[in-house]
Amino acid sequence: MNEAMNKLSKISWFVGIIVKILMILIALAIAAVIILAIVAAVNIDLVMENVSSITSSGQVVIMAVCAIAILLFMLLILYYIDHFFKDIREKNTPFTEGSVKDLKILAILTLLFVIAQTVIGAVLVYSIDIPDGIPMTIGFNPVSLFVAGIIYVLYLVFKYGVELQKESDETL
Repeated sequence: MNEAMNKLSKISWFVGIIVKILMILIALAIAAVIILAIVAAVNIDLVMENVSSITSSGQVVIMAVCAIAILLFMLLILYYIDHFFKDIREKNTPFTEGSVKDLKILAILTLLFVIAQTVIGAVLVYSIDIPDGIPMTIGFNPVSLFVAGIIYVLYLVFKYGVELQKESDETL
């Protein structure tokens, strides 16, 4: 069992590094969207020359808010993934109340992310005339819904594991 925990600790350390890098990249993307939105608000003609479907600064603001909302959801999900693996590293066990709480929050956030993607996709479709050649990548994503379900099942498994751990500790 000690060998399994060592492997889990190494994997959680590696995942922690990857997640932190992704969080930094998302934070930079948020900053870039904000800067581009400000530039577009100041000089809408620059944007209209490059993207013919955008006709007003209001549409630029809508696109920027939608992009920031999606990126913030991603950042929040990554934060809780990082927190989950950090808890495993620090407590030397995956079966803690903190890890169970993190998994529950991750399941809820992932479900909310699916809903947010769908709503944001609808907002973009109805507020901006997107040409036929440009694919719409924001909208309902059944894979994310499936992932939310898997995370919820993992939450239930970890919750049961915490209960078994408590029983085991009490009998010893």
